Amino acid sequence: MLHSTVSSPVHASLSTVWSLFIDKVENPGRYIKAVTASKVLERYADGILREMKTDKMTVKERITIDEQAREVKFTLVDHPLFTGETLNKIIVPPVDHPEEPLAVMFVLHWEPRTEASEKIVTQEEINQVTHHAVLDLKNIAEQQESHNGSMAQQGGAVMPGSPGRLSDIVKRMFQAGESMNVENFVKFYTDDALYQFSNFPIAYGPQGIRDSSVEFLKKVKGVEHHILGMWEEGNVVLCQMEVTYTRHDGKVLNLPCCDVIRLRGDLVESMQIYMDISPALA
Repeated sequence: MLHSTVSSPVHASLSTVWSLFIDKVENPGRYIKAVTASKVLERYADGILREMKTDKMTVKERITIDEQAREVKFTLVDHPLFTGETLNKIIVPPVDHPEEPLAVMFVLHWEPRTEASEKIVTQEEINQVTHHAVLDLKNIAEQQESHNGSMAQQGGAVMPGSPGRLSDIVKRMFQAGESMNVENFVKFYTDDALYQFSNFPIAYGPQGIRDSSVEFLKKVKGVEHHILGMWEEGNVVLCQMEVTYTRHDGKVLNLPCCDVIRLRGDLVESMQIYMDISPALA
């Protein structure tokens, strides 16, 4: 059995640390040095199915996100060497000690499938990976918190209504769009959603969005979203971006864009995309 538990105090806000937990789900290579590549295979209402490659192995995980419990669970799927899971959890200070920092805790518990499994991945290696993963996330969170504090003092972009839980949902929706898999994308919308993209006709509901997206993807082969600013107020998320479109003829265009997204619960009920898309279609 391989087991490792590592925790550390983090001098950053709950929203900052949680946003990094979510980013770590989508971009593990930013937080785990051994990761060489990763991709999302499926998306669900409570998480994703992800494949991640390291210098030693390929790992497929069903990742479950529980914001209320402030934890993310990574369960191994079809792994030839191990079964088990890893838990990333935020521990908030007790109510009677609000001056104490919150903490992050990573717990790994893997059971070997064969006698040779623990010779391929040793306990010492697991301890080192877990230790560095916690410290790297701690450092990133504290640096980001320090930067946000400086920006706020200077009257910068950090303000009440800056990114939160709904913004994380919107970011995952953009990443689903970048996968060029329409089925992953439409999972983020309510049954009666309104979808208005540039000057195209308004689409309604997942089927209408699916039909509209399929037609558009015939015109481009790649999309990337570069978020310049994101603000959240009530159930509305505003997003300023540059969107990179790669056409089928190889031409690449960077176009300015502003989105107004309204959510109902964890699903998008209205998506209005304000941009001039004509250069990508010319």
